[in-house]
Amino acid sequence: MRIAIYSGSFDIVTEGHLWMIQQGIRLFDQLVVGIGTNPSKQTLFDFKTRKQLLESVCEGLADNLIIEDFGNLALVQFAHDKNASYILRGIRSVADFDYERMLKNVNTDLDDSIETIFLMPPKNLSDVSSSMVKGMLQVKGWETIVKRYVPDATREALIARFSCDPVQVVRHYAGVAASVTLTEKYNEQGRFYHTLKYIEACLREFREVEAKLTDGHAVLMALLFHDLVYHPEAHQLLANKTASWELANQLCPLSDVVKSHILHTSHTYTGDKEADTDTVCDIDMAILGYSEQEFDNYEANIRREYAFADDTQYQAGRLNFLRSVLAKERVFNTDYFHHKYEASARINIERLIRQLSEKP
Repeated sequence: MRIAIYSGSFDIVTEGHLWMIQQGIRLFDQLVVGIGTNPSKQTLFDFKTRKQLLESVCEGLADNLIIEDFGNLALVQFAHDKNASYILRGIRSVADFDYERMLKNVNTDLDDSIETIFLMPPKNLSDVSSSMVKGMLQVKGWETIVKRYVPDATREALIARFSCDPVQVVRHYAGVAASVTLTEKYNEQGRFYHTLKYIEACLREFREVEAKLTDGHAVLMALLFHDLVYHPEAHQLLANKTASWELANQLCPLSDVVKSHILHTSHTYTGDKEADTDTVCDIDMAILGYSEQEFDNYEANIRREYAFADDTQYQAGRLNFLRSVLAKERVFNTDYFHHKYEASARINIERLIRQLSEKP
């Protein structure tokens, strides 16, 4: 029985990995895909997630495929343990060849009975690598760009973990219909600040603190939907938040924790807070601590959203809100956002209060 080993960290399973696995299944009686740990590499996903993703990508491929952990074992030792006589490796470039030749020679020195088989992927996959895909995660619109380089399961996992595109994230968690509603609501006429761009900024803040949260999914859902319904002329912010929760819950059933988070972003709701509620509220208020230009753009857009109010009404209401924020011991409740934005927020607010107070 011809048994081969194909190994890697599989942090991001690419179409290149999938091609290699398919060829290994075709060429050998049994292919053992070994998931290893490379101390020199910082992985995006933990081992459990990487294994689950690889199993999802390979589901239904063949009965002669086994996926296992080989940890920090030497590849030759892992091959011995699996009674494998072959090691399968891919070569995409000259640089790959030099490295793989060196690795093959080392493995031969350790055990010359194990043969290394090299495969070259087709032209359309010759430049595809996990590192390349990781680099794309910094590019706006990467969620669409990576479709040609990774299987669907990998793309969905990347969106769930790294995307700051509200539409893509909602499509992943709640489906296409929910993403359409989200787009329609945040693009409604009369919105100038509370748009998808604002939710995108919330998601960027969320990604920075996600790992520290008790229930990151609940925070994510609250941020996506907390301003789904926005009618500033109603002068009832809590009513807007309640309506946002009700509509969101129709789009996809949500927990009472999400409801609590959303209602608290009214900053008037007096119900009990959940473990991460302060983080949700701080993210909602983060704009107060942004740069002077960003803060001024925010204020201009808020004024446009309150176009129904005359200057006297707007100034009175705005000053009341700003002074109430400054009167608090802390603008931001969590230590993370307090350290990040407290000082700049107070400077921005005090400057705006002076400006509004000086207007006739």
